[in-house]
Amino acid sequence: MRRPTRILAALLLAALPAAAVAAWPDTPQAEMDVRLHPEDGRLEGRMALRLPDEEPLSLAVGPGFRIDQTELTAGRVETLGQRGVILHPDEATEARLRWSGEPDGQGRGSHLHTEGAWLEAAAGWHPRPASRRMGYRLIIAVPEPLQVVAEGTRAEEQSEDGLRRVEFHHPAPALGIALFAGEWQHRTREARHGTVHTFFPETLAEHHETYLERTAAYLDEYSEWIGPPPHETFSVLATPYPVGLAFAGFTALGEQVIPLPFIPDTSLPHEVVHNWWGRGVYTDYDDGNWNEALTYYMGDYHQALQRDIDEARRLRGDWLRSQAALPEVADYPLGEFRHNRGSADEIVGYQRGASLFHTLHRTLGEAGFDEAIRRFYEQQVHREAGWPDLEATFSDAAEADDAETETIQALFRWFLSATELPDLEMDERTLTVARDGDDRYRVEVEIDWDEEGYPVSIPVALKGDEGRLNEQEIHLQPGERTRIELASETRPRYLQADPDQHVYRQLALGEGVAILRDTLLAESVTLVSAWEDLEATANQALRGDVEPGEPDRDRPLLIVAPREAVGEHLEAAQSCITERIRPVDHDTVAWASTTGGGQPLIVLAAKDREQARQALQRLARYGRHSYVGFGSARGDAETGLYEPADRHGLRLPLADQFDGD
Repeated sequence: MRRPTRILAALLLAALPAAAVAAWPDTPQAEMDVRLHPEDGRLEGRMALRLPDEEPLSLAVGPGFRIDQTELTAGRVETLGQRGVILHPDEATEARLRWSGEPDGQGRGSHLHTEGAWLEAAAGWHPRPASRRMGYRLIIAVPEPLQVVAEGTRAEEQSEDGLRRVEFHHPAPALGIALFAGEWQHRTREARHGTVHTFFPETLAEHHETYLERTAAYLDEYSEWIGPPPHETFSVLATPYPVGLAFAGFTALGEQVIPLPFIPDTSLPHEVVHNWWGRGVYTDYDDGNWNEALTYYMGDYHQALQRDIDEARRLRGDWLRSQAALPEVADYPLGEFRHNRGSADEIVGYQRGASLFHTLHRTLGEAGFDEAIRRFYEQQVHREAGWPDLEATFSDAAEADDAETETIQALFRWFLSATELPDLEMDERTLTVARDGDDRYRVEVEIDWDEEGYPVSIPVALKGDEGRLNEQEIHLQPGERTRIELASETRPRYLQADPDQHVYRQLALGEGVAILRDTLLAESVTLVSAWEDLEATANQALRGDVEPGEPDRDRPLLIVAPREAVGEHLEAAQSCITERIRPVDHDTVAWASTTGGGQPLIVLAAKDREQARQALQRLARYGRHSYVGFGSARGDAETGLYEPADRHGLRLPLADQFDGD
């Protein structure tokens, strides 16, 4: 009775690429053949597993599945109920398994139905090793017209008698296997570094070309920056679920977000970069989560810099403003970040982490940073890595480039452990301006860096009517104070330290501006509303507790009212007069201000209760802005940021110094 199973196993293992075994000789290698039955919501599969040594291996499937049959050529099988087995090989040998069942449908990533499938590795839809990772060659059969996408390199596809069979390869140790199926149109494009696929429903057919073109460009760009992609193909698929998820060799984006015009510039490169960071080099979560910070820096920030240096400057400023808005009780060290569960995690795990990589980039220079990135990827691809591995690689790059390895180590130490940002000060009392002859101006001032800071390089600029006249980089150690001198042949108007906000630090007094996130992140907010039954919606939008009440200058406020009623509430809260006027002309507008007591507030002016409710549901995603005017469609909004004060602690006007000229 067992002979056909042995023959199947032999055939499957014979098809296993020899290169996979050679490249990963200590990794169990599986050959799987899986048939999906969407009409019944079930699947069945068979596995031939090459075991490289005598180490026991436990395998299990998830709720709703069972292992129907297990054989081991040399050794014994220990059965753990219907869902688990432990293989005890006597030597390098082969095992054969059959399994079947239905996903329980509980939570995301555990669905199989007539419209398609979403099966995450955590759903246990295939036998999964508990203590070791395995490589695999996977063939999935689905009834047409369904298409299927799984992790790994997409290889051959065949259709016969209404059944589509698609093959995927992942010979390196894999984190697991996620699988999606759906009724999609399938398009492909060749890039220099692989093949790109899109899987969209007919309703999104017009977006194939954009996503093929942009994904291919990103795949090539990052392959040449970081190293060869971990998989030979990359797919973008549309899912009815409101997600943006990265997997090995593909990304799943919600059908509602794919048409949004900014997604190919923002979310798409982020997910492509995850193919290297997180899905190429794995994350050792015992040492924290570094991959989101590096992906955000090399994806979102890098693309912003490619588009416009002002957009990149705005992002760096966002990092400082968001950190200033984060309550102390919600802050924690970067080294403790694991997953993104809300705005606080975004500020710490993504933005503070990106600030570390930006500081490393400025410290090592472009060539040194790029070399460290390539070396890290080459050394760690398909392995778990943590912050210590990154520190070691960047320190080696610094040593090779004759830079101070102690500086790199100090940067990692500070950014991974600190929560309070350091202060940078220019002491205006020490400012002197001299004119040497008719055509030379000399400006001097003392600059001071917080003793609780990190080794820093601070740009200081003299500015005139036509732009920057002179600029220097000042290198300071924590607690260091120094006197700087800048000269120009043109009369300067301002002296400014860190004018482009490259340094991760406290905002100087007057440098910051009110943003929506100031109130969205507050621990407790008073809701002043002209309409009833908005408290629950407001609670979902804001991080802290929301309680109805009256305007109070000493409390964070959320004012929700018709346009004509907003003024009296702002007057009662003694808000900043210049921020009482709607900044943009939309029916529904939200803007940030402050009360007379210095507390943050948001004003939401709307025509009626329903418009107010819809705006509250969308408000959190605009937290980095000072104001937002809501359009009728999702993603249709006009946003902006207030201008900082003309004079603040790091921007000193010089006009008064020339009154005698």
